[in-house]
Amino acid sequence: MKENDRTICFDYDATDFKKINTTATSGLKIKIEGTVPKDWPASASPKVGGDLPITKTFDQLQQMPSAHFTHAVR
Repeated sequence: MKENDRTICFDYDATDFKKINTTATSGLKIKIEGTVPKDWPASASPKVGGDLPITKTFDQLQQMPSAHFTHAVR
């Protein structure tokens, strides 16, 4: 990365999903999204990349060995 590069990189880790007894979690959706408040000139056009936004159920995230997501804004 160059010194004048204005890229912001975000890493999200979803961990420790635990059920107690017979809690119904198959329909519980979790949305992970990165947002940056618009604080740049109108002429700027930010570039966005990475895995986000993503919506998965509690059960899907629990079954992932590494629920790691990235998001970058330049």
